[in-house]
Amino acid sequence: MVSTATPSALRPTTLSQTNPAALAKVQDPKNVAQVKKAAKNFEAMYVQEMLQHMWDGVQTDKEFGGGHGEEIFRSLMIEQYGKIVADSGQTKISDMLAKEMLRMQEKQLDPRSNVVSAPALKTLEMQASGESHE
Repeated sequence: MVSTATPSALRPTTLSQTNPAALAKVQDPKNVAQVKKAAKNFEAMYVQEMLQHMWDGVQTDKEFGGGHGEEIFRSLMIEQYGKIVADSGQTKISDMLAKEMLRMQEKQLDPRSNVVSAPALKTLEMQASGESHE
């Protein structure tokens, strides 16, 4: 007879099952907000890098612009474009990063944890929708 039981090492475990005190640190709304902000900043920087390479091939108009000033303002414009794209939430890069960062925090606090806890994800989703955390 073949056993279909999953070995305990392969079963999904959460920080709430193994270390409730550590879970409180991870799902703290301030921590989740910091994670979300860091993920959003990374997304903006990533998009900015992609846009910079796209704009590298665009020549400046010599009659009405060009020069060092346009180079400076173009980089500022691209930086703002990156922030706008990140703030729009269309790429979902920051959402994926935030979930992974929360998982890594849980893993660091308790190596037996191998999935992001539902409360931490709920806090992340509530902040994304603008709801308050109770």
